[in-house]
Amino acid sequence: MIRISIYIDKYNWKLTIFVGVGVEHITKIVRCLHHLYCDSTYSNDAIKSIYSGDNSAITISNLIINKSVVIINKTTSDKEFVNSIVHECRHVQSHIATKYNLDEKGEDVAYLLGNIVSDVYCRLSM
Repeated sequence: MIRISIYIDKYNWKLTIFVGVGVEHITKIVRCLHHLYCDSTYSNDAIKSIYSGDNSAITISNLIINKSVVIINKTTSDKEFVNSIVHECRHVQSHIATKYNLDEKGEDVAYLLGNIVSDVYCRLSM
């Protein structure tokens, strides 16, 4: 499992991404979600996602404290991996847009998504 931390300065938002998650990582994931102040419903959703197996992912955000956690299970191909990263980053972008009343069709959210995905890519390439 790889853990990536990203800080989005413009929106004072902290994003933690877990990549390549399996059932052996549940304790670490639940601990991280606890720091997100999630109730057990969200933790249970994350655990169900992890147990569902390959190519599953989930994003959980707390808009009050400006934090998101993305959990991406092990994937079966590079194509599934890229799809999961972009898909879940899009959820983060949407949560930030909701918090700050950004126009979902506007340039700000398009740049935001591009910046999140490129930050993830750069950290994975290191």
